[in-house]
Amino acid sequence: MNLFQEAKSVLDKDGKVNPLGPYGKMKLTGREVSAYFRRNKISDPQVKKAVEVALDMGGAMDIAGKEIQKFYGREVRNSKEVKSALKYANESVIVDGDNLKEKIEYAEYKFKNKRDAQKGLDYFKSQQLIKLDINDDGLSQGELAIDAGKKDMTKQHKEVLKMLKPKVLTTESFNLNEGMSKLLSPAQQKGVLKKWNEPEGSTFAKDVYSNAKIANKKDFIVTSHSVKDGDYYLSLLGNAPEGKEDKPLTAANTNMNADIRKICKKWSTAGKTSPNPAGMCFLEIERELCDKKYNKFAAADTMVREVVWGMVEDIMGIKIKTA
Repeated sequence: MNLFQEAKSVLDKDGKVNPLGPYGKMKLTGREVSAYFRRNKISDPQVKKAVEVALDMGGAMDIAGKEIQKFYGREVRNSKEVKSALKYANESVIVDGDNLKEKIEYAEYKFKNKRDAQKGLDYFKSQQLIKLDINDDGLSQGELAIDAGKKDMTKQHKEVLKMLKPKVLTTESFNLNEGMSKLLSPAQQKGVLKKWNEPEGSTFAKDVYSNAKIANKKDFIVTSHSVKDGDYYLSLLGNAPEGKEDKPLTAANTNMNADIRKICKKWSTAGKTSPNPAGMCFLEIERELCDKKYNKFAAADTMVREVVWGMVEDIMGIKIKTA
């Protein structure tokens, strides 16, 4: 199969969703798939692979079913495990492509024009069931940011996407199967100050978060914002006032982690013929994410690039070759 044929194929030769194919961008991270299998035990290896295809193609239920039957056979396609996974993936997918089983707490939108942005603003203001913090400073440019605090605004988020079809610039989602790092308690703050010989009363450990469950906890003793369990703290920069939770920054860290994992997954498969797949992966992340998508969070800074370098090597399990 040549590269052109491979790019058109939904599943690869191993029966997995082809990362280069038309549904490659829908693929979930390994952690998301693992969370599903923890709750739904499947012993048959072929059925388990088919279920993973169903999850990766969430929202494309008919095509997923056809591809599963084509590769794995009618018996596997009609198994109760595959049927359940297809139903789950189809019903659980969030319209803008966020992860399975998440609730939206914060979102930034880019509408087609000011009129649509105003309609979106009016809609959110009409929602009396939840208290929302609305930032409409960019309304004239069609931009709107909505913060629901710790409340679930998934329903309102999906309704706005359905009505007005804005571009989602960023979201902060809370995965019901995963946690987020917490602010240090007074006792933990004292422990950090003592460990680093900081004087009592120092603000070094004030309004910072635990590193206990981040992937790179050896590199950071605390974080400036909450980080999803198992994610890397990328050392991005935000604009929230000191002492106030920076939801856009938290969302950027979460989303950039997911984007990096997708690119690493692509190069782990497609880069097998490259003499330096990890290096090519890093360059794509640098070009598309650091310099473009997350640039407003200072993702192009040297410290962020150093974290990304280590993250690529960790995920891909190989070193980036240098001249």
